Amino acid sequence: MYIHSENYRALSIFARKSKNDVGILTINDKDYSFRSEKGEHLTISIEPNKIYKLTYDYLEIKFVYLHDKQETPEIKILYPSSKALQYRYHFSPPCGWLNDPNGLSFFKGWYHMFYQFNPMDACWGNAHWGHARSKDLVHWEHLPVVLYPQDELGYLSDYRGGAYSGTAYIEDDTMNLFFTRHIGDNERTWCMEIPKTSKSKDGISFSQEKTCFNILPVELSSDFRDPKVMKYDNGYIMLTGTRLMNSQEPAVSVHFSTDMENWEYKGIFYKESDRKYLQAECPDLISDGTYHFLIVGYHNRNSETLEKRRDVNCYVGHVNDFRFISEKRFLADYGKDFYASQSIAGINENIIIGWINDMTSSFINKPGTVNGAMALPRKLSYENGKLKFYPIKEVLKLFSPTLPTALKYSTNGSYFLSIFGKATVQLAESEKGKVTIKIADDNKCIITIFNETYSFTFIEQPIVDIFFDIEVFEIYVNKGEKCFTRRFCMNLPDFTVRILDGDSEKVSIRQLVEDARE
Repeated sequence: MYIHSENYRALSIFARKSKNDVGILTINDKDYSFRSEKGEHLTISIEPNKIYKLTYDYLEIKFVYLHDKQETPEIKILYPSSKALQYRYHFSPPCGWLNDPNGLSFFKGWYHMFYQFNPMDACWGNAHWGHARSKDLVHWEHLPVVLYPQDELGYLSDYRGGAYSGTAYIEDDTMNLFFTRHIGDNERTWCMEIPKTSKSKDGISFSQEKTCFNILPVELSSDFRDPKVMKYDNGYIMLTGTRLMNSQEPAVSVHFSTDMENWEYKGIFYKESDRKYLQAECPDLISDGTYHFLIVGYHNRNSETLEKRRDVNCYVGHVNDFRFISEKRFLADYGKDFYASQSIAGINENIIIGWINDMTSSFINKPGTVNGAMALPRKLSYENGKLKFYPIKEVLKLFSPTLPTALKYSTNGSYFLSIFGKATVQLAESEKGKVTIKIADDNKCIITIFNETYSFTFIEQPIVDIFFDIEVFEIYVNKGEKCFTRRFCMNLPDFTVRILDGDSEKVSIRQLVEDARE
C-alpha cells in the first residue's frame, strides 16, 4: 500500500494481529508491532507531500486515515475505501460498528457528534469515541477518533470495556466531555463504571481525562453510566443511569457540584417502578420553559419470549430539590429500533438524535457494510398534552419536489413519502417478503415488515410521513404524535414503491436528490 500524505501531518492505523502471531507493520522501512487480537491503533507523525510505503504481515488492517491538515481537521479515509449502498442520509460510521450518540453539542459554529465506535468489527465491543461535525445536522464530516479503550484491555481476553457513553456541556468557551470508563468480565457477572471528564478549547483536541469521582453510593449498582451534566441553581448536576442495589429497580441518580470537579451525591433523581424495565441508561433532561422532560433509555425483557429489548421513555414534569416529579410518561418511539437518544447541548432548541440498531440480529455482514446508524435529528414539542418528535426542516431539503401521481415509483431506495388518507403502500420488498404500511377505514395504521405486524389506532384518520433510507425507515404519524423506527436488512432489495390499494392521490413521494454523505 502506498500513501501520499498530501498536506496532512499524521497517519492513524487501526489493526489487529492474526492469531498466535505478532503483527508487523512496516512504514518506509520502520517496523511497528501489533500484539492484540482485539485490535489496537497506531498514530505517527508524517511529512506533507511525501510518499509512504506500507507493508504488513500477520496483521488485519481495519481503518486507516490521514489527519492533522492545516486547513481543516476533517480526516481523509484511506481504508476502507468505500462502503456498500446504505444510509444515504442517515449518519453512519466510516467502518465497523456504531451505537450511542455521545457529546452532542453546538460549539464555535459547528454541531459535534461523538459516538460509540468499534473500528475493528461490525459488532459491539472495543468501545472508542468516534467524532464528526456538521453545519446543519444533516451533512457530516468525519474527524479523528477521540477516545480509546484502556490499553490493557487489548491483552485481557476475558475482559471487556472501553470508553462508554456520555455527554457534553458547553461553558466559558470550553467543551466539557463527560463519559464512562468501563471494565467487566465477558460473562457480565461484574463490572466497574467510573465517570470521567475531558476538556477542549477547539472541539478537536482534548485534555487528558480526569476522574470525576470513583466512590459509588452504596445503594446503587455497579451499572452506573452515561453521565449527563447541566446547570442547576448555583452549580451543576450530573445525572447517571443506574439500578438500586437491593430492589434492582432502574433509577437515575444525581450528583451536585459547584465547579464541575468536586461532586456530592444527592440521591435518586427519578426511579422507574415498571418491573419490566431492568436498567436505566442515557438519562437526559431538557426544558421548554414550562415543563421539564426527562428522557431515559431502559433495557426491558419480553415476559413471554424473555428477549431483551430497549425502550426510550420521556417523562413530562418538574424538578424540585434534586428530584424529578413526573406528571405524564410517553414512549418516545414504538419501533424498538430507536435508543440512547440525546439532546444537543449549547442551543436553545430541544433537538435529539438516537441510535438505530436494536434489531442487531437482522444485520447481514457483507463486505464494506457498517453496522449501525443514527436516527434523523428530531425536534421535541409539547402542546395540549401531546408530546411530538419530528425531523428538523433541514432534512426535507434533501428531497425533490413531489413526483406526479402514479401507482408505481422506481426509487433509489432513499425517499420521503406521505399518506393523507386510506391507502396501502408497499415501501420495498426482498427475498424476505414485503414492507408495507396501510391506513385502514377504522383509522388504524398497520405496519408490516416481512412477517411482523404492528398497528396503532387514532381518533381521526392519521397523516403519516415516512423517511425511507435503504435499510431503515422512520415513520411519523400526525407530525410526530407517534414515531416508529426500524431497521431491516435485505440481500436482494427491490425499492419500487407501489400503491397496492386506495386513492393514489392520497400518497405523495419525494426522491432523495442530494446524498448527505457527499
